Amino acid sequence: LPLIHVGIFFSLAVTAVTEFIAPEALVWADHFDKRVRGRKVEKAEWVVLPYKNNATDNVWNITRFWPDQPNYLRGVHVEHRRKDSGKKDFKWLGREAKYLDGEWWFYGLEVTAYDDEGYELDRRQFDVPTKAKDWPAYMPQLQATWNDMLLDYQINTQGKQAASLPFNQLRGYIDRQTKVSMKKRASLLVSMHSKLAVPWVCLIAVLMGIPAGAKTGREGMLKGVMLAFIAFFLIWGTTISVQWLGKIMLLSPILAAWLPNIGFGLFGASMALRIK
Repeated sequence: LPLIHVGIFFSLAVTAVTEFIAPEALVWADHFDKRVRGRKVEKAEWVVLPYKNNATDNVWNITRFWPDQPNYLRGVHVEHRRKDSGKKDFKWLGREAKYLDGEWWFYGLEVTAYDDEGYELDRRQFDVPTKAKDWPAYMPQLQATWNDMLLDYQINTQGKQAASLPFNQLRGYIDRQTKVSMKKRASLLVSMHSKLAVPWVCLIAVLMGIPAGAKTGREGMLKGVMLAFIAFFLIWGTTISVQWLGKIMLLSPILAAWLPNIGFGLFGASMALRIK
């Protein structure tokens, strides 16, 4: 029983580390690697970022996006398209945009409206030649957050692995991707459920190790070590294979993440209960 408690403790500890420590540690490690290789870490480096908010059908084109300061944008072009025809409905241009108190505020805003056929109706210029020209314009219709944009940049542009994101952050990202392909969504869901499933391999290792240790304790240490290696590669290989089946949609994402744990856990528990 004490060994079971150890397995549970380490499973919870690994979960906590992957959720609260590992994401920041990966960023630090990336910067450290650049410094070691002699490459300067530029905190002010900007990129051109295309972004689509599927929840509101808004298409963003950001001329200057700073990954280290994603709540401040320069040269923002946003288009809203009609759901029925896909044609332009509104267009917003902003010299600058800031994310303040949970909402976007545009500076030097220009708004263009279009009719049902996609032809321009009117344009209202907010950048008037007075002291009021730098007043921010409140944009409640733009529901995307800077965190959405940063995640999209990290996953689609930088190639960041979804598995390295915290569970809640990844779940929120998936919920907002309403129009991605079924295969990509399945892959993201497998990564999300695996965030919770993989740490419990610690408990499974204990459940399988107890009967293996009891059986080989008197037969030699070498045999026990060999069994441990075999069990490790068997669990690892099965987990990777089943996750792959989930990502290509041959298994449901939640089953692909938890099936190896359920199978090896039941096997280990049954073997442990037979020890006399």
